[in-house]
Amino acid sequence: MSTPSSQEELDFELHDLLRNALLEIRILARRQNATQIVDHVSAIHNMPTHLSKKDLDVHRLANDLNEYQSKYAELALFDYQDQVRHILKIQQG
Repeated sequence: MSTPSSQEELDFELHDLLRNALLEIRILARRQNATQIVDHVSAIHNMPTHLSKKDLDVHRLANDLNEYQSKYAELALFDYQDQVRHILKIQQG
């Protein structure tokens, strides 16, 4: 079994972050928390386009998710700041 390349690992982690965000949005929708959903989607809405082009600005994503996480610290289901730190570490090699 081969070891994944840093690009493959980065892609996996970014897709995992997006999956977590979508799961959280689904739960928020069930709770009818529209304001938090709008803020969350605002933080991640460009991810799919940039993932397909492989030109995602992880630092901007980190800023957007940090803003979301700070605003909803008590309500967020996932630790996006930790995920982004891990992604940045992979990206830096």
